[in-house]
Amino acid sequence: MKKIIISTLMVASLSLSGQAKDISFGMGIGVSGNSKTVIKAPIDLNGEYRIEPEIALVSVDDGSGSQNSYSVGSGFYILNKTSESTSLYYGGKAIFGDNISTDFSSEVSAVIGFEYFMDPKVSLGAEASFGFGFGDVSGYATDSSVNLRYYF
Repeated sequence: MKKIIISTLMVASLSLSGQAKDISFGMGIGVSGNSKTVIKAPIDLNGEYRIEPEIALVSVDDGSGSQNSYSVGSGFYILNKTSESTSLYYGGKAIFGDNISTDFSSEVSAVIGFEYFMDPKVSLGAEASFGFGFGDVSGYATDSSVNLRYYF
């Protein structure tokens, strides 16, 4: 798990070695219907690309007690500003960890989402993903979430 986090940070830092004035950082939280809460750290590059490392917690109560699992991953997205207050993004993400809600250890997904900027620094949005999970069990997976992000 440490290697995955270090690798994600290395990729992000290499990508950030360009023009520092065109980079914005943020923090966010996403909530999905399958009991998953995701902490996101969007890094926007030149207003055209986004690298978004994330850490997720899934908590499932099966009647005999609560089970928790964690995963870590990152997405790489192309940004498309559609108006002054809205933007679309699309790309892919890779997730690694123990995900009890889907029985996958790893997942690679295609993602599409949108953001509505209520303020230049605060956005509310949603995203949907379709991917392939592998590990103890392999198969297709879908997910959707509502996200709130704050940009510094």
